[in-house]
Amino acid sequence: MADKDEIKNIEEEMLKKAREGEEEQLQEEELNDVKLKREKLALKREETEDNKSKEENGKQGARGLEALSKATVEKSARFVVLFAFILFILDITFQYKGFNIVVTDGGSLFSGILEFILSLFYPILIGVMFYWLIAKKKGWASIISFIALMIFGLFIISILVPNFHPLILIHILYILFFWLAFIKGRDDEARANWILIGLLFADLYLFSAINNFSSGLAESFMGFPFLFFLTIAYVYKETGNLWAAISIVLVLGYYIIVATPTADYFQGIDVVKEKIPLREWPGLFIERVIKEPSEKFGGGTSSWFSSQIQYAITGKVEKNKDEPLGVYLENVQPADKKYYSDENVVVWGTVNARTLDDPIKIKLGCYVKKDGEKIKSNEVDPEDKVTVYKLEEQDFVCTFTENPVSEGVLKEGINTVTAFADFNFETLAYLKTYFINRERKRAMEREEIDIFKEFGIKDKKPISVYTNGPAALGMETTTPLIGVTKEYNGAFPRLSISLKRNKGWKGNIKELKEMVIIAPKGVKLEKCAGDYQAYDKAKCVDNCNKFNIYEDDDAGEENACESSCASFFEDIGEDENLYSIDLNKSSDREFDEDEDDDFKFFTCSFNPEISEVLEENSPITTKFFRAKARYDYIVEDDVTVKIEKSLPDLDK
Repeated sequence: MADKDEIKNIEEEMLKKAREGEEEQLQEEELNDVKLKREKLALKREETEDNKSKEENGKQGARGLEALSKATVEKSARFVVLFAFILFILDITFQYKGFNIVVTDGGSLFSGILEFILSLFYPILIGVMFYWLIAKKKGWASIISFIALMIFGLFIISILVPNFHPLILIHILYILFFWLAFIKGRDDEARANWILIGLLFADLYLFSAINNFSSGLAESFMGFPFLFFLTIAYVYKETGNLWAAISIVLVLGYYIIVATPTADYFQGIDVVKEKIPLREWPGLFIERVIKEPSEKFGGGTSSWFSSQIQYAITGKVEKNKDEPLGVYLENVQPADKKYYSDENVVVWGTVNARTLDDPIKIKLGCYVKKDGEKIKSNEVDPEDKVTVYKLEEQDFVCTFTENPVSEGVLKEGINTVTAFADFNFETLAYLKTYFINRERKRAMEREEIDIFKEFGIKDKKPISVYTNGPAALGMETTTPLIGVTKEYNGAFPRLSISLKRNKGWKGNIKELKEMVIIAPKGVKLEKCAGDYQAYDKAKCVDNCNKFNIYEDDDAGEENACESSCASFFEDIGEDENLYSIDLNKSSDREFDEDEDDDFKFFTCSFNPEISEVLEENSPITTKFFRAKARYDYIVEDDVTVKIEKSLPDLDK
């Protein structure tokens, strides 16, 4: 038993040791596992921290690139705004118009462009092959846009090279810079190409293209700075650049001041070779950018871009063609309903006068006719001539004294007394005339082309326009469209001028004092039905003195004629030709006061110089003939006066 117990104890001790060994092994293994896990966790932490570090470095790099890109865009925006504003000033100063696209000699614009495109077949094919090799995206949209851009670019180059215009080149460079800075990298390739084509077309050809379809629509868009607003508005939208907003406000303010630029019609297929007049730059800048807007702002007027009509005649005509210019007798009536044969007869009334430039000298009075003779009233108040400088109203009184009945001036019963106002006056007129090369005119007529319709001219039969007043000053040329050539062989075109009483006016023209013809630049008179001579300031002063317009005026008006003539010639263009008709013959100046339809007619042939009348960039040009007539006029108004036999003197 003892042995069994000892053996059992030994086994239990051995089992206990075995278990303790296993536990130690397990603990060692567990420790190894823990160490391994710790090492893995440490490695994972290190890897995570390393990734975080790399990610932070990447974000910092991206932020750096973004800041660099934003700074570049802001610099580009400032440069574009500055470039655009300078270009805008240059356009105003040198009156930039882009290229002219018009049809000449009956040709077709579209057929000409198609022939140009077909001639570029091989260059286009080579360009497309090269583009296919280097392009990252080779879709059909990109290829088509590239072909269109290539054709348009070659079209511009083919015109610009032989007809170099520095300002157009500057415009193209500006468009390319804007496109590269703001469009090319932000839009897909095809869209970017089409945007470039659109900008170039709008800047170089838009007005001319519109004019080929509708000259009226083209005129309404004339002078609008498409390129400036398209590009600067885009810059402001993308960057919020303050200077872009300020420049837009300034340009809008400028156009509000000067309104729409005065419109030159875009006509002619020819492209004109031009140069920037650098020597005239300071004067042109002051005149067109500073002086012209300030003058228009100060005067509250608006105009631009237009054909400019000399205000000396045509502007005043337009302003006064519906104004009641002249002298009017109103409320002419006897002072009493009836008179007795032994009383003085009194007639009174009011004279209203409105003049244009020259002051009006009005002689007032009344008369009755007896046996074809005019017998004037004994007294008139005012006795002297009335001088009207602008607008005036004056009452007058005529008195037949010294027993007019017994003297045989008036009779018992109904008498007709005529009140009159004898005054000097002037009428201004102008006539629009078109000029075209005669060979071009004949070629278009052979092709049965309506020339006026071809060039968008609606006023096919312009008529003389004259200031409203007692006389009608008519003007007419041989034809509204004058064919200009170097050789007329004696068959010069003619200008006709007539002067007669205006419809609706009472009275008649008494005497023509002066007839002045103002021919446009490049047009000279060749021969007139009567004599004529050049009209200058000295001749103007001489005629003025002959009219005695300023007689009996204050001493301060001694030089009034010189002042008036100096003002007239300041308004007339230096290049215009002035002539006066010789009125030495009484038949040329005197009117028959008893003949209501009496008139004076003058006709002159003229020679238009082809190099001066026709403008290089326009196949058809518009010019204005103008005229000024000074004359004496008498306006009359009849009134009936009832005279009864005087009552007997009861005292006798």
